[in-house]
Amino acid sequence: MSSTQPAAGGATARGAAAGPVQRHLGLALVVIATAQLMVVLDATIVNVALPHVQHALGFSGTGLEWVVNAYALTFGGLLLLGGLMMFSTGLIGEMMMRTYFESQDRRIYAVREILTRKQRGVPGGTR
Repeated sequence: MSSTQPAAGGATARGAAAGPVQRHLGLALVVIATAQLMVVLDATIVNVALPHVQHALGFSGTGLEWVVNAYALTFGGLLLLGGLMMFSTGLIGEMMMRTYFESQDRRIYAVREILTRKQRGVPGGTR
């Protein structure tokens, strides 16, 4: 499931010649599927534990709703905090920003090329 694609334009942002870019799509799929499985298992464990929580703490049905909501809010907040920490420490931030700006460079180049062709009257300026 890996695919090899040549770098766009034949050069990187630093101007050096670029070889083929490896994309491990199978690995990405496995990581995403595992993360989704962990979230579903986590929610299932909380729901399975609800009767025990109700009996041990003497909660009503409304109290159990608060337990589920508090758990979901805490889980989501910690997930956002973890993502922020990963982004701010540069573990994934640099990769994401590089990908974003490289795609913006390609768009700018394409628009500039189309406008130049239109200006010169070269056929194929628009599709």
